Amino acid sequence: MIQASASAALGAVAAALLAGCAGETASVAIDGSARALTVSVRRNLPWEREYEVEAVMSALPACQRRSRLEPVPGGEFRLELHRAPDGVYPEPILILRQAARYYAIGLEGCEIQRFAKAPAQLGRPLGAFEFGTGRGRFVPAPAAPAPAGR
Repeated sequence: MIQASASAALGAVAAALLAGCAGETASVAIDGSARALTVSVRRNLPWEREYEVEAVMSALPACQRRSRLEPVPGGEFRLELHRAPDGVYPEPILILRQAARYYAIGLEGCEIQRFAKAPAQLGRPLGAFEFGTGRGRFVPAPAAPAPAGR
């Protein structure tokens, strides 16, 4: 009888701890449906102040890689996504901005690595991943206005 009560109490404590866990995911297709970038954030325990952040770049069937990014403080936050200018880097890349940190995301090899310093050119904004509201989402950047006279 005592063991059943202890087991029930342990189950209640575990349920309370798990209820405080938070996780959100958002994805964006890149260049059609063959490539995608997915960003996931999670806080494992309710008293943790930071979210763990992971990014998965997929260019199927060639590659798919998951990389852990730097943790971010709790609350609402954005990760900006840019398409780097052509010819600046050895392969086409995306640039993910996480506050003052920048990551290069290879479109051919799915490699994700942190820049040592901010890149000189971010390129064209694609949009932003938004988290912290309970529902992660990708918000596309506004379309660039058409050139005058066209």
